Amino acid sequence: MRPDLIAFYSYAHLPDRIKNQRLIKDSDLPSPELKRELYDLGKKLLLENGYFDVGMDHFALPSSFLYQAMMDRKLHRNFMGYVDKKSPILIGLGPTSISDSSKSFIQNIKDVSAYQKKVKEGKLPIEVGHSHNENDLLIQEIILQMMCHNEIEIKNAEGLPYWEEIQKELSAFEKDGIIELEHNQIRITPIGKGFVRNIAMSFDYHLREQATKVKFSQTI
Repeated sequence: MRPDLIAFYSYAHLPDRIKNQRLIKDSDLPSPELKRELYDLGKKLLLENGYFDVGMDHFALPSSFLYQAMMDRKLHRNFMGYVDKKSPILIGLGPTSISDSSKSFIQNIKDVSAYQKKVKEGKLPIEVGHSHNENDLLIQEIILQMMCHNEIEIKNAEGLPYWEEIQKELSAFEKDGIIELEHNQIRITPIGKGFVRNIAMSFDYHLREQATKVKFSQTI
């Protein structure tokens, strides 16, 4: 069928949050090692068939607008994946959807009945949100540049939260061949493209400050 775009990523097993996933046993799922093998095989097949690795989990044919956006350095990543950014505002409609104003984001109620009730009452069906402070906006830009362009020059690095800890982790990534580091210039290597989420997590000071660990989908 050769679609222009393919998003190719792992199933996220979150039975504590998604009730019907409790029907699936952990023992029925592939190991992290097998999941990585499956991804590498899928990526190999896509590249052999004319697709280009846009980033992380997206592949595109040269005729695609997303490939052109990559070549023009106009890629952007939102909550759903890579796009060619046309607007600084993203409006999410429907249960669970997320809206982004560039300086804040909100998520709608997940339960359908509760969502419908709020709408019928003429109220915004918002469940949770966050307004970015200056550090959030700075780190958001760093992470987006890395995810979209595989490189970034970090300016005013000393002002970043947990910069000393970040430097140690970046040095470890460099030793593992995941990044190339020169002063405050970070370039992600071909091997490192599979670990972009891990690099991004180093800059996420909210993640560091979480009092309790919350399980999300695996980075690989």
